Amino acid sequence: MNFQHDMHLPFGNLKILNAEKLSAGKKVLSFIEEFIDVIIIPLSGSLVYKDSLSNKAMIETNQIGVFSVQEGMAYELVNVSESAEADFVQLWLKSDGDFFMRQSRQQELNLPKMNSLVPVFANKSSNTADLKINNDACCFMGVYNQNKLESYNLKNSENGLFIFVLDGKFKFQSNLVQARERISLTENSVVDFQLVSSQGSFLLLEIPL
Repeated sequence: MNFQHDMHLPFGNLKILNAEKLSAGKKVLSFIEEFIDVIIIPLSGSLVYKDSLSNKAMIETNQIGVFSVQEGMAYELVNVSESAEADFVQLWLKSDGDFFMRQSRQQELNLPKMNSLVPVFANKSSNTADLKINNDACCFMGVYNQNKLESYNLKNSENGLFIFVLDGKFKFQSNLVQARERISLTENSVVDFQLVSSQGSFLLLEIPL
């Protein structure tokens, strides 16, 4: 097993994973130099997405937005609230330009029960009804309030795992990871994890390396 704690990106085709805040009425502009799937997950508040092809979408708390952006484009995120800060997670995943399919989609991020891993998005080859992206990564969100030992079985043992703890404290393969910290794990087919605070949540990405 190899791991890096609070590591810097990129990791495989994961280029960015940031927890960000945007003040009321503010906006942020990003420029793209390659084929990218932009994933936006508001944790509180809501955001408007606009890009240079005139696509526009509102993404609210408990939703996920997936936007396929190609080189030479720009997009902005706007907090249209006059009073509330927006707290959100933003991911950039590099896409395969040869098989790039444009999409601009929003979907409810349903978390039907505690203490389980819920799909956030699936890889491009998946035969499920989950939201798909333009590469072979997949993502789950875990929300837990019990501290029994759990396991995640990798779909491909040659992939790596990138984990970002949203809140609380967890151990992944005995490595303590706290809120807004991240860890990468490679050379595993199964990864054990356990909540060590009263409650917590995290994003788990399985990514080809």
